[in-house]
Amino acid sequence: MKKFLVLALAFVLALTLVACGGKSDPADGAASTADDTSTSSPAESPEATAELTPSITPAAGWEKDEASVNLRYKNSEGALMEFSTDTMPADAATADEYVAFTQDKFKQSFADATFSATTKSQVGGMDAVEFGFTTVVSSMELHFRIVYICKDGSAYTITCSAPGAAFDGAQADFQSMIDSYTLQ
Repeated sequence: MKKFLVLALAFVLALTLVACGGKSDPADGAASTADDTSTSSPAESPEATAELTPSITPAAGWEKDEASVNLRYKNSEGALMEFSTDTMPADAATADEYVAFTQDKFKQSFADATFSATTKSQVGGMDAVEFGFTTVVSSMELHFRIVYICKDGSAYTITCSAPGAAFDGAQADFQSMIDSYTLQ
């Protein structure tokens, strides 16, 4: 059952990333990193002006998902944490505009999505904006925490997700990995 939950959650994460319109490839290293290889239609977004490499320290008990295009970690309870970089569209050039843009895309992908309030935070000394949302896929309630660091035309995205009760149980690990996040 846990494998099914992980697979279903990975599928929903893939849909989430498609909704945002970007992708990135992981790079190997002692501290896990992901290189920005975002692709977007020129009509949708400008080129990023700088490339920064995200780096995180995974929480104990989390495994790197080698099958993922993005840097992704999973735990045995079905929780996932994914790190990606997307090019921001010209009509969503600020963090608040980007949140509105992505929430609209999520609503198109998940008709029953409910969103928490958007909050401002700091990640690795950088301004960030985040929100949560919940949706149901194949009769399974899924919870997400999305954190964006918008910088130089790129949205560095941290996606935390888990089914139902596993989400609350993963909060300390999610926060630990978010706290370790840096851009270099």
